[in-house]
Amino acid sequence: MADASHTLAALRNAADPLTALRELYARDPQAVLDARDHCGGATPLARALGIDGDRAVRRMFTPGPRQAEVIAGAQTDLEERVAAILRRSRNAHHSYESLSEALDRSVSSVRVAVEGLRAQGVAIAIDDDRVSLPTTPQRRETLHIDLCDEVTDVGVVSDTHLGHREAAEPFLHWCYDHFAERGIETVLHCGDLTEGPGERGYNGHANAVWHSC
Repeated sequence: MADASHTLAALRNAADPLTALRELYARDPQAVLDARDHCGGATPLARALGIDGDRAVRRMFTPGPRQAEVIAGAQTDLEERVAAILRRSRNAHHSYESLSEALDRSVSSVRVAVEGLRAQGVAIAIDDDRVSLPTTPQRRETLHIDLCDEVTDVGVVSDTHLGHREAAEPFLHWCYDHFAERGIETVLHCGDLTEGPGERGYNGHANAVWHSC
């Protein structure tokens, strides 16, 4: 656990390791929990940091409402900050290490935050240990279509360019109504789901999309 080793080294070099430990726990509890687990418990952690007596350190990890509140609050804040970075640079791929440096939080904390966001339904893509928030949401489950029946009905749409002022949304709604009438439950979108943000693309593109896009 290199991340925990770095945390321990930074705490040992602090003028007051106990105060530094408390401040880090309030800001990044996962980093402190990783350091504790790396040492094998609260008492070994206190010993590793040169803290006289382990009572104060052990009390930090006493299960209870306060500990749960600290962890939940810090985690919610981190999730919001991770989401903000990913939204500002959609489609860009970020390593956990780069997010850790940008947010001044441990790599393990960032991993937990990313998984927390994914559990909430945020369509974060993970590819080769790098994370991104695609402009077009990615389906996280593999879609299986049974082609063994005599007839397999699926709907297909493409180039909807949602967000463009000229997007044919009434016709798109008609298509989905038609699919529903036919009992079609699977609709494939072949690409160009949205028009994309107005600040990107050709000159004057911002005038072609709705301001909220």
